[in-house]
Amino acid sequence: MCVLPRGLIVSSQALDGNPLKKPEYLAVMAECAEKGGAVAIRANGYDNILEMKKRLHIPVIGLNKIVDKNGVTIITPNFEKAKEIAAAGADVIALDATFRNSEIKEAAGALIARIHNELHLPVLADISNLEEAIKAEKLGADYISTTLAGYTADKPYKPQDKYFPDFKLVVDILQSGIKIPVFAEGRFWQAEHVERAFRLGCYGVIIGKAITNPMAITQYYNGFVQAGLANDWIPTETQNPYTKDIDKVSTYEMLQMINREDATVAEKVGRKLGDIGAFIDEIFPDFSDGGRILYCGAGTSGRLSVVDAAECPPTYGVAQGKIVASVAGGKDAVFNASENKEDSFADGYEAARSLSVTKKDTLVAVSANGNAQYCLGFLSYGKEVGAHTAAIVNNENTKLSALADHTVAALTGAEVVKGSTRMKAGTAQKMILNMFSTALFVKSGCVMGNLMVNMRPNNVKLQNRAVEMIMLLTEASYEESKANLEACDWSIVDTVKEMRRKKQ
Repeated sequence: MCVLPRGLIVSSQALDGNPLKKPEYLAVMAECAEKGGAVAIRANGYDNILEMKKRLHIPVIGLNKIVDKNGVTIITPNFEKAKEIAAAGADVIALDATFRNSEIKEAAGALIARIHNELHLPVLADISNLEEAIKAEKLGADYISTTLAGYTADKPYKPQDKYFPDFKLVVDILQSGIKIPVFAEGRFWQAEHVERAFRLGCYGVIIGKAITNPMAITQYYNGFVQAGLANDWIPTETQNPYTKDIDKVSTYEMLQMINREDATVAEKVGRKLGDIGAFIDEIFPDFSDGGRILYCGAGTSGRLSVVDAAECPPTYGVAQGKIVASVAGGKDAVFNASENKEDSFADGYEAARSLSVTKKDTLVAVSANGNAQYCLGFLSYGKEVGAHTAAIVNNENTKLSALADHTVAALTGAEVVKGSTRMKAGTAQKMILNMFSTALFVKSGCVMGNLMVNMRPNNVKLQNRAVEMIMLLTEASYEESKANLEACDWSIVDTVKEMRRKKQ
């Protein structure tokens, strides 16, 4: 009795007060959804379903919303309401399979049986929790949807989850052993959430407001307008109001809080692409003429700097001294925290002085709070000798920003755990460092297409990777690519040039 294809289902409905609450309007929206690739439509009420069936070539999941004496809306509460929408042409009947009691609500098991036996239609059970999903399958439902998760009085969704689906429930259902198709529904607003649901194993995703309710869509985007107009910078040391109860929630909810905060980082870094690009373009001439990149940092910032500096030589085939990282506390601080060392201006100054800095070099200080004395000392020496200086920070109006020639301030705000800047601030720093060094070496000719052709193939794994690159760049066979690499002493760039020369 599986009549619903796998894919995206669009709910074409409108509540009281919505100007679109007319059968002809909702039917046109449903038709648009079909043309956009929806595999089915979810619709409420006889008149709306009847009008949609005139236009659509895809199945319609029909439902009948009825308000009981307590003001609670129940989805297709009884057989008469199911029979009504079946007469309108519904291909599937959706009904309330929650454990809520209502004077208008028939027992789910009996209702499902009558719909099967008398209307000969499949049933989609709308549930709000795992226990209801398991029960619905036992009662004979053909499909399950998380439609009512967060919409029951006993467990309403939190304000911060208004645009965030209940993925925990989705995962719990999918891992419970339920055999019938599972649809994820409720608060889907981002394409990434739809993709995530399918990757988890959902049979389909049902979206309503985010597609068919212009008022709700406008409200959603207007929230970002207000955020864009506001000065939303919050210091990294502020207590985060969205995670203040992180010690009281389940493991999954804890991870959800962290994930939600992490998801904001890329956007904050994205705001600074102009600053990063201008910085790269200014220093590149000196960098390509023998200049070096000299990082400094304390704690997490220093360790991230070490990682970037260490990974560039094997990735891009450059000399070890082309990018250097200095950490407050020295090499031992890479493995053991030495936060007190960040307070020494003199240590930072001496670290820079020991590197024999020239005017062609670029000194980059990485610091979440932007005030680390070690970094200030490091940049101060660079300023004295006329080198380029830059600061990568996560706060506004910092001492490093005031000192440096260039500043990239990714304002990631309050951390999940107050003051733990190894989290969002550290993630932003890693992203910026990746962009910075990658762009420099791409501009330096170390990359063809998106292949790291300047790497040194000094082990079997890298040699195999080098052969694959030659095959991609020249369309030669494995044997020919390897033979030419060996003839060119495993230089990928020289091999490509030589093979292209021979073809001319």
